[in-house]
Amino acid sequence: ARLVYDLGVDVRAVQAAPLVPGPDASAASADELVQVAGGGWSWKPGGDGLPPGMEVVAGDAGRIGVETAPQGAWLSSQAPVLLAVGEPFEGMEVSADLDLTGFEGTATLVHHVRGADDYDFVSVQKSGNELLIVQGRQSGTHFRGYVGGEMAVHGHGEAAAAGRAGLRIEGPGRVRLLRLAATPIADE
Repeated sequence: ARLVYDLGVDVRAVQAAPLVPGPDASAASADELVQVAGGGWSWKPGGDGLPPGMEVVAGDAGRIGVETAPQGAWLSSQAPVLLAVGEPFEGMEVSADLDLTGFEGTATLVHHVRGADDYDFVSVQKSGNELLIVQGRQSGTHFRGYVGGEMAVHGHGEAAAAGRAGLRIEGPGRVRLLRLAATPIADE
């Protein structure tokens, strides 16, 4: 275990897709999904509603609450909801900045979304001040989940089929979403 988890033996490095000039994400209007260098996308919420192109894959779109905040948006749902956006990628890095202060439940960063019950994920389960980080596949490749820049979970399995990225929330309260982004990556 130490060889794999601490030293990275038998772990293939991944490389971000080549950077190409793209639009400046900081110049985007509120709730605009911005294509960024390398073919990825970024969303920094700030207006009303979900960005164009964000699809409710599972759950009831009519029950999703979106409240604007000075930076980001508060998302809530009375029932589990799975949101996905963007074009499918074979390999990807998905990142989000979330504030779970007013939330009890599970906030899940999803990737390789192929359907309501077919996706890979890293979730944070919050109960009071306790956090549990879980990583998995709904339906292995090489999985790594980072929280605050530190690797929190690490697993292996077969490569996932191409899919989209997004967010799943389940539980009472509100999740503050400051940023959600996906970048394609390629094996070296």
